[in-house]
Amino acid sequence: MVLIGAGLAALQVFDLVYVIAPGPVQEDATVLATQMWLVSFGGGNDQGMGSALGVLLLLVVPAMVFNVRRFRRSQR
Repeated sequence: MVLIGAGLAALQVFDLVYVIAPGPVQEDATVLATQMWLVSFGGGNDQGMGSALGVLLLLVVPAMVFNVRRFRRSQR
């Protein structure tokens, strides 16, 4: 359940970057979720690279959970 929640939280950044950053600087303001969408559907038409970025995004989640747990233990 935590994994699903963390994955959804990571993908929620997508809309903020896509909407807030103006067109000319959108490439410079990208995050992994935004890059995944742009490569797959936003004109790149490379679903293989988009899938690889999605897998990379899912591999980052366990490291994030580990760091959050370690941080909480150090706060006690």
